[in-house]
Amino acid sequence: METKPNQPVSPKIAYEMSGRGIIRKAAGLVNAHFDKSARILELGSGKGALAERLLDLGFKGLTCSDINADDFALLHRVGFLQIDGNSDFSGLFREPFDLVIALEVIEHLENPWHFFREVKKMLKPGGSLILSTPNIDSVKSRLEFMKKGRFCFFYDSDYRIGGHITPLPRFTLDYLIEKHGFRVRHYERNAMSYLFHKPGHIIQFLIHRLLASMLVKKPDFGECHIFWLEA
Repeated sequence: METKPNQPVSPKIAYEMSGRGIIRKAAGLVNAHFDKSARILELGSGKGALAERLLDLGFKGLTCSDINADDFALLHRVGFLQIDGNSDFSGLFREPFDLVIALEVIEHLENPWHFFREVKKMLKPGGSLILSTPNIDSVKSRLEFMKKGRFCFFYDSDYRIGGHITPLPRFTLDYLIEKHGFRVRHYERNAMSYLFHKPGHIIQFLIHRLLASMLVKKPDFGECHIFWLEA
């Protein structure tokens, strides 16, 4: 569903954009662990679903951004900057942030290493990064790669329409975190979504579970990685 620019995000759109529970989880982390006056930058704000939740929770130091403002619906409520995540965007800000949030962003970028360097420059000492990205190590994604040569969320349509260009296995994410001096404060995977609209979906789910138990010592059914990192 599309919205007109500068119009409030409706509850229905916020729900549709909830990112398989990622936005709800991220908002919960922020609300539980950060002061309402914290300086927060959201990179890749999209239509503003997370921003709307944070504003409603009372966070007053929020700045939003995306590569363009066409879809962002909260220009009347919060500051917004156009930022290309592939650029040297840290130079756009004079004051450091307590928290940077980048949900489902890094898989759109040409150089995740550059992105981590830029974010680190923008954080206060001890500042935080909340990050999520598709989990290509999941059982479902591995089976899709075996069958089709593509990871979940990296199909041709994801590349051509969604702009997913950089799949990141967990070991690469761990290298990125370590290399740039972050430590993991919290990590989780959201639940794998299976839509049981047809009998075939139930069969697919059961096959995935069976193969996982046979082939993988500790099956990973999470659809996305969610990290809270501290500098």
